[in-house]
Amino acid sequence: MEMPICETCLSSETLCNACKNKLDLNEITQTEIDVSKFVNELSGSIKSLQDVKIEKVIDSNIFIIISGKGDGAKLVGKGGSVVKALAKKFGKGIKIIENINEFRPFIESLVSPAVVNGINTIYSQNGEKLKIRIPSSFKSNMVVSIEDVINISESMFDKKVEVVFD
Repeated sequence: MEMPICETCLSSETLCNACKNKLDLNEITQTEIDVSKFVNELSGSIKSLQDVKIEKVIDSNIFIIISGKGDGAKLVGKGGSVVKALAKKFGKGIKIIENINEFRPFIESLVSPAVVNGINTIYSQNGEKLKIRIPSSFKSNMVVSIEDVINISESMFDKKVEVVFD
């Protein structure tokens, strides 16, 4: 199991100095700690969670959990059991996204059920920016906020991003 916190902290009430330092430096969040500990707890009864990787947890209007490649289905669980347990525990909807090294498939997963019309690369004196185009019909019912789409994609791919509706 790979989590934002170490194995010792997963089963402890307090954080070790290294994990506490990560929290203090905003390298990890309290949400990531709480979700990691809960998934570790569930792994006692759901064996498929024992080798799962959680890379990041974003607390938005829903929890967005970015998992390792191939771990998305494990975090959903049979019949959605893990996602349902997480939603019940934290009182929020859960969206699982596998970390894909390719920008477009990652963005398509992030904005789903909205669709991506296109992604354009804009070159300017200020550098390169990726413009994500989404149909305007999805503007009012985005599951993940536009701010979160921008922040998550910029942090995951280290590129400037803009979202437009057309």
